[in-house]
Amino acid sequence: MASYKLDVVKKFGQFQYRVYAAGTPAPDLGATTYATVNEVVAAVEKDLARQDFEEDDDSVNFRNVAYSDLISLKRVVRDATY
Repeated sequence: MASYKLDVVKKFGQFQYRVYAAGTPAPDLGATTYATVNEVVAAVEKDLARQDFEEDDDSVNFRNVAYSDLISLKRVVRDATY
């Protein structure tokens, strides 16, 4: 069972994010920017797949709420205010 943290930030009209294992220091946001929140959601989904995210066992914390299914997480990220 793994826990991840997701941070999404909007600066100057561009989105950036980071996904990392909970309990580890937060990495830099990096240089990659995204024009829309839908692009962020797609990139987050790919990152979680690379880290072997399993909906039955793992969770992602976004804004202090844990999500164990990707559908709910994607909906919340899309609907959030930035």
